[in-house]
Amino acid sequence: MKEFFPGIPMVLYEGSYSTNPFAFHFYEPERIVAGKPMREYLQFVLPLHKLLAFVGAQIAAKQPAQKEALHACMELMHKLGLTYFSLSDASLTRVGGSLRENNGILDEMLQLLFILQSGYHALPMVFTADLTSDPRYVRGAATSPSADVFALAAAQTKKAVECAARIGARYFCLDIANDLAKQNTRDTMCVNQTLENRTLAAMLSLLENHAKAIGFNGRLALQTQQIAGAARYTTLRNAPGDRLTMQKMTLSMLDLLHSPENTHGGIALEVSQKKAHTPEDLCVALILYMDRCALGLLLANRLRLDGRLEQFTRERYCSYEYGTGKSILDGTTNFDALELYVMQKNDIPAPICRDDYLESVLFSLIHRGN
Repeated sequence: MKEFFPGIPMVLYEGSYSTNPFAFHFYEPERIVAGKPMREYLQFVLPLHKLLAFVGAQIAAKQPAQKEALHACMELMHKLGLTYFSLSDASLTRVGGSLRENNGILDEMLQLLFILQSGYHALPMVFTADLTSDPRYVRGAATSPSADVFALAAAQTKKAVECAARIGARYFCLDIANDLAKQNTRDTMCVNQTLENRTLAAMLSLLENHAKAIGFNGRLALQTQQIAGAARYTTLRNAPGDRLTMQKMTLSMLDLLHSPENTHGGIALEVSQKKAHTPEDLCVALILYMDRCALGLLLANRLRLDGRLEQFTRERYCSYEYGTGKSILDGTTNFDALELYVMQKNDIPAPICRDDYLESVLFSLIHRGN
């Protein structure tokens, strides 16, 4: 296969003392952390739909062919040792184009994607129906005031979930950010909220029925919070920001250690492309992000083994393990009983926070020698 980025070598783990910018300093995929390889916690996903335009512009002086850009992204993925990628229908087609034209483009691009997946041993984590980028969706797609626009969005979603099934994506995501933003706005003038709730529910139902009919084995997902009528949809986990402090990154990874099943959609490699002037810059930024996540995971495991934060958490909520607290959780109490309890107790002190103590524990453990 043609090599698009000869200046980027295969990126391997070399340890924290390495001065090689194209090496991992903390991300060691096979290292065992809390009983599992690091790679199982940190299922990094390269968002090809966000990189295609940037990478394409680097490999062609004129408007790049999407096929070459897709190939180049897969090469970058391979050199970073990544397995998973995410993709959207709009990143492969022409925004604002006709449905027939875009469906043809998707069929052609998927044929290439099959070849690249096999050649680079890449797996699709998420395939998204982008119902936000087209200007016709400015007033919503699933909640558009136009039935014609709703029909367009439905037809686009139909094709997108079929693509997700063909490539074997784990998740099919419906991006309806415009619809949700419209629901949260204060501007409700001339809006039939009841009707829009019905059309949104209709879109979700149509998707569920078609996904079942075509045998899509993945999970249906939304990129945002759960909405009414979407209880059967997974909410994709937000990736830790690339500008998080190490302390916040560590706490984010501690949450991951405690709830590894909540890694819906993997960890998207979210890095700013504005500061990346070359593919090499972008690669270094991706390495840095992966290393920060890995270091955060190692530090989080240190916190777990130390046990002081977990012990403090248990003690903080211990009043729910017996007596009145237990009856609250069991549902065996009522307002009258709680009122009587407070009257008899007379003095109810505020819980002790001890924030400074917790900060000192976290600080000392994070900055202890690695």
